[in-house]
Amino acid sequence: MAQQPFGTPPTELSHLQITALAGEFYKETVAARRDELGPPAEVERSLREHAKRRRPPIGGLEPHLP
Repeated sequence: MAQQPFGTPPTELSHLQITALAGEFYKETVAARRDELGPPAEVERSLREHAKRRRPPIGGLEPHLP
């Protein structure tokens, strides 16, 4: 991946970067709802909305190493 100028958003993310972002999102979500998840109906609605927005995996499942 080519180096981009500072302050320019990346156009591609490595697998490691994607995994790190997912981990940060998870950590923040758990921290925000640690003490009280909210009403069960709200939790179920949130899970349904998340399932609708899920995207299929990018690329194939084969290894990318030569």
